[in-house]
Amino acid sequence: MSELPANGFEAIDHPIHKALDSQGITPLFLAKRLKRELNAKEVKVFKSTICGEDGECGDETIYSKPLVAWTIRQKARMDAHKLRGDYPAEKLDITDIRMVQIILDALPPDIREAVKEAIKKKAKK
Repeated sequence: MSELPANGFEAIDHPIHKALDSQGITPLFLAKRLKRELNAKEVKVFKSTICGEDGECGDETIYSKPLVAWTIRQKARMDAHKLRGDYPAEKLDITDIRMVQIILDALPPDIREAVKEAIKKKAKK
């Protein structure tokens, strides 16, 4: 039995994959960035007005110690779950016959025929 393409872009030979790869945005690059985001920290900056005993006032910039960047980490975690396929697949309503044909054409012949038969059986119900 033939193997299915690894993802939808490969199935329809989408040019976005080639464009991203040519610019160095590869799966390995994205994985490294994701890992960095999962450990993100941030420094908060505050302005403070300090007045001395002599009545002179001046602004001072105060920097926090590195803090956990929870918002960045949460978004990165959600991206990681999506990439791993941990969420249930979204239901797609494919009503455009051209899209159905593109998907069928991308499948190996033996699987393509099985899918066509399943569609026919489902349509008869």
